[in-house]
Amino acid sequence: MTKIIIALFAAVILASCLTLSNNESKLKLGMSKEEAIAALGETPVEGEIYCSENILFFYEWPIWFDGSITADECLPLVFEDGKLIGWDKEFYQSHRKKNW
Repeated sequence: MTKIIIALFAAVILASCLTLSNNESKLKLGMSKEEAIAALGETPVEGEIYCSENILFFYEWPIWFDGSITADECLPLVFEDGKLIGWDKEFYQSHRKKNW
């Protein structure tokens, strides 16, 4: 029974990740936060220390199945003046280095 529950949990997580990857192609520079959230079809991560007003994180791919959501398991979307200026881990890292 435990193996079935673990398999179902893994299937749900993987399906969620595939959906996010497919929807990522719908992102366009200049989108508002609301448009980007609608394009991804997911709810951004909230309440984590790495979250901020101008950077939304979407749970993308679990590294560990520990129940925690860390920034390295997320797709970051970076906004400036309410408009999407870039996304993915590489863009986020370069933006962060320039601004901190």
